[in-house]
Amino acid sequence: ENCHFKLSGENGGRKLLYFAFPNEEQLKTKNRQDRLFVICIYDFETKGVTVIADENICEETINGIEWTPDGRGVIFHRRTELFWYRFGEQYVNKIYSNIPEPLRISFSPDEKRLAVFLPTSAFCEKSILLFHWPFVKAAVQFQHDVITLGSYKVWSVPDRPWSHGGSNLVFNANWQHHVLAYSLAIDTLSIHKLRFPRPSIVVDINNDEMLFETVAANSHSRLWISSLSTGNEKTEFSATLLAGRRAADEQMFNFNVKPVYFDNGEYTGILYLPPDNVDPPGCKIRLVVYPYAGEQPNHTLLSVHPLLSVLINWGHAILVVNHREPFVVHPDSDLPDFANSQDIDDFHNAVVKVLSDHKRLDEKYVCLYGYMYGSFVAANVIKRHPNFYKCAAFVHPILDYPYIPENEEEEDEDSEQLDILDSREITIPTFLVLPKDDDHEDYQKYRQLAAKGVQCFGHSELEDEESHDYIVKILHFFKYPYDAFPRRVDDEKTVEKEEAAAKN
Repeated sequence: ENCHFKLSGENGGRKLLYFAFPNEEQLKTKNRQDRLFVICIYDFETKGVTVIADENICEETINGIEWTPDGRGVIFHRRTELFWYRFGEQYVNKIYSNIPEPLRISFSPDEKRLAVFLPTSAFCEKSILLFHWPFVKAAVQFQHDVITLGSYKVWSVPDRPWSHGGSNLVFNANWQHHVLAYSLAIDTLSIHKLRFPRPSIVVDINNDEMLFETVAANSHSRLWISSLSTGNEKTEFSATLLAGRRAADEQMFNFNVKPVYFDNGEYTGILYLPPDNVDPPGCKIRLVVYPYAGEQPNHTLLSVHPLLSVLINWGHAILVVNHREPFVVHPDSDLPDFANSQDIDDFHNAVVKVLSDHKRLDEKYVCLYGYMYGSFVAANVIKRHPNFYKCAAFVHPILDYPYIPENEEEEDEDSEQLDILDSREITIPTFLVLPKDDDHEDYQKYRQLAAKGVQCFGHSELEDEESHDYIVKILHFFKYPYDAFPRRVDDEKTVEKEEAAAKN
């Protein structure tokens, strides 16, 4: 946090704004509070540094910041508020309240508009705030337009989102598994869709040229350049390939990506299936199911996940199920808003429908995968359907989330949170990937469940993309889930048959 680097615009001189730790003389404010940072401005012409230690700015974390076009001030966001600050002035000006951390703050090339792009949020329906610039000093209100996109929310914003000299704004928006590119006409506030033949995302705009990337889990990423149309009716355009790996052997991408719809399209998912010609004679495909929970609001056709890619190349089918509402963490609780019985029932109903629609899938070998909050949904599904799923693997699980009763009428507001694994007899093999820290509370707690058949794998480098030991462990677990699960006499023959079938 508070790590910001910003080059000034063309009219602001050649300057670099960056945040730094305060020295001993700068640390304490007049109110004896600690400054979190100071703002430094390096001038490339004079090679000098100006330090700004204003108490109105440097006592609280700043989420996002941008130069004003004249280079004499900044627009910044902290808490849930947007501010304007002119260097050397005593006060900051509050521009807007009750908005989440912006995805991007950007001034138009003609310096007439300020665009603030907002992400999917639990408390804000707005998508884009479009202010008129320059601001009037000491104004009570700042003239602006508010753009909402209905079901769609802003997904990502190009590095430079303005096209045609500032007359249009280009951005990427998401709804369910879709990610689409849109262009907003500033004068009329009308929106039209940029129609790509393949799942794509716009990454940069330079006046009337567009840089975009085609992204999919079953193909190499490719970078393209194209001209942007000035009209709203043009739906087709030509593009030139700039970069893209054209491997002679694309066997690792030899699988299908299919969007699936549930409850008449109220919620969706994505099914990753091996091609028809790879099924062993007489054998069905194992299915790994994943209730989505991640950094983005939804799992989309552009989503790429290393574990899912490896599983599909090892012959599994994968089903990722989105929630009815976008997955967002509530700012007051640091917990997602999906914790209700419907999400748990939706997930299981989606699994049942996919098994019914795709007879290639083995309905007797369905594995659960959960990441963080998704582990909670998966664990509740096991509780409600203890004999349906074969095994479960959870990465950094959050299992002591507020307990979801099977009958919501039985819920007691004063009841304590229950850990799903502690509150039931473990009926299927379960594998946990936890932070490798003997002092970590979860690591100690869940290791005690080993006697019940819960395997724990401590991993200290989950964030290191070059280290995927835990993926190998999960692969082996899904293939031989009963290796460490205590066998009961009544299922000994079943286990032997399943292990024999797996080895064959």
